[in-house]
Amino acid sequence: MSPEERALAYLQTIQSVQGQDGSGAAYHAACVAAEGFDLSGAALAWVMGSWNQSNASPPWSERELDHKIQDAMKVKDASSRLGARETRSSPRRS
Repeated sequence: MSPEERALAYLQTIQSVQGQDGSGAAYHAACVAAEGFDLSGAALAWVMGSWNQSNASPPWSERELDHKIQDAMKVKDASSRLGARETRSSPRRS
């Protein structure tokens, strides 16, 4: 299975339902796909678009879903910078 297929299979466990913190669930799904499966760009958009059609009730608009994806990418980018900073500043042990 490709990373995209694995991410989509995992995301099937996340439901986004209006009136039941559906926004939080959609954002969580985007973060899991971006960070947990290391997806970005077209791969992330494809996974989230597919998830949106089957797991969001009602489905998010393209604009709303893109906003969730962009926010998830900001978190992913910040996490990767933080990890690089921690690695560089960690003392070496003999």
